[in-house]
Amino acid sequence: MSGSGEPPELPSTTRCAVGQLFRQYAAFDHQRNRLEASTLAEAKEAALSASDDVDTMLGPAALIHFFDDLDVDLLCLAALAFAWLGRWQHPCYCTRAEFERAVRYALWGRLQPHSNNEIELSFIWPAEPSVLVERLRAGFPDAVLSSALTSSEAFLDFYLFAFDYNQTSPYRRCLSLADARWLWRQLLGEPGCVGAFRSESSTGSSKTECSLTRSWRYLERFDAYLDTLSADDTTITRDTWYWVLVFAQRTQHDHSDLLEVYDRDGAWPLLLDGFVRFLLEQQHADASLGT
Repeated sequence: MSGSGEPPELPSTTRCAVGQLFRQYAAFDHQRNRLEASTLAEAKEAALSASDDVDTMLGPAALIHFFDDLDVDLLCLAALAFAWLGRWQHPCYCTRAEFERAVRYALWGRLQPHSNNEIELSFIWPAEPSVLVERLRAGFPDAVLSSALTSSEAFLDFYLFAFDYNQTSPYRRCLSLADARWLWRQLLGEPGCVGAFRSESSTGSSKTECSLTRSWRYLERFDAYLDTLSADDTTITRDTWYWVLVFAQRTQHDHSDLLEVYDRDGAWPLLLDGFVRFLLEQQHADASLGT
């Protein structure tokens, strides 16, 4: 995990508590599968698969109950950060190993603002499932989300994970416009996310972004521009996804000039070419109204 430090392995007692918690929530998936079975044969098959899968995978029903118990919206940015901590491969699904990794990093992230002495290290690893849930609940959203803001490398990793995790297909490597818009509102609208980066000035020197408490200042206008595009004809590639973040980071500084940052002859994605034209047209229209 970039920039966040590697936490120690879970003690055996905590691993046991995580395993109990995992099986507890897995039961919700198997219950739903039995309820949805339309025939007796399907019900028997669901019951048999439950014994095989109960210790390997959590699905949508299980994760809905898990995040409900944490008082966390399954669709919020902190829930996405929890999936990132566990390196989950598929939306609304995780293996036991991915779940355990997410729990380990979340608990460790909650400890980081404090000292690392032996008393606190022994305190942070609970041995009971109920206490484990309480500790995780106390870590949302601050301790979990702050893991993604520890450095520019950590946030970039989180930002790219959001694309990979939500892509329409592992073979197409793209996001729908609707999904990309929703994620951009979350990621670029979170105070501190854009400011977690170091930007390059027009002279090539590195400078630290000072607007750490703001969302991207062009986000509302960018979203308005996306609203003019056809959802059926527009998909977002991973390359475009990455360059939108770079563009947001470079234009965040109060004294940055949009046209100075944007090089017409540069290799910006077409989406950003269109956004700059959109902004310039708005500026000309505003100037005309002012004269």
